[in-house]
Amino acid sequence: MKNKDGETVYQIYNITVYWTEGADPNPEYKYSDWQKYSPGRIKNWTSFQQMYKEETTLEQVQQKARQWWINYIFTKVGYRDKVPLAEKNPELLELKVEFLEWETWCLSWFSHYTYNAHLSDEALLDSFSRFVHRKEFEDWIVSQGPNDPLYKQAKEEGKYLHCLMGAEDRWRWKGPCRCPDCVKFGITRIDH
Repeated sequence: MKNKDGETVYQIYNITVYWTEGADPNPEYKYSDWQKYSPGRIKNWTSFQQMYKEETTLEQVQQKARQWWINYIFTKVGYRDKVPLAEKNPELLELKVEFLEWETWCLSWFSHYTYNAHLSDEALLDSFSRFVHRKEFEDWIVSQGPNDPLYKQAKEEGKYLHCLMGAEDRWRWKGPCRCPDCVKFGITRIDH
């Protein structure tokens, strides 16, 4: 297994899915220009990161992402209209999987998780703090622009702007979580 600053790191992939679906017939709802696809249909999308405990190939992640999409169609219910996605006749436009990096923590919705669940709470908080500082520094470098030598190096190393979703504010941290669901999946999570 690979290490970063003495910690085990895991592969992180970004999965983005674009599709079309039947538009809400409610004339009061206005769709943004990017959503308009064709009469009676709109574009929609979702994106998330996934960390893998075992080394995984891009093809394996693509296969898992296709299975995720099939499950998503039948479990996703519209936020506003409460209609299941399956009833809106979704048509997949693109399913994009890209390897991001080897890292200790993976972004989830206003939280990060790791497989380093065997660490003590104090060690996990220290690990997460190092991760946040590392990402803040990488984000600063990437934000400097193409004329900065550090920027060019960061791009060559595949660095990207990392959304911390509030993790940069330590007072937001809740955890580490060791709830039954986290234990079941062999992870621990810090919400923020």
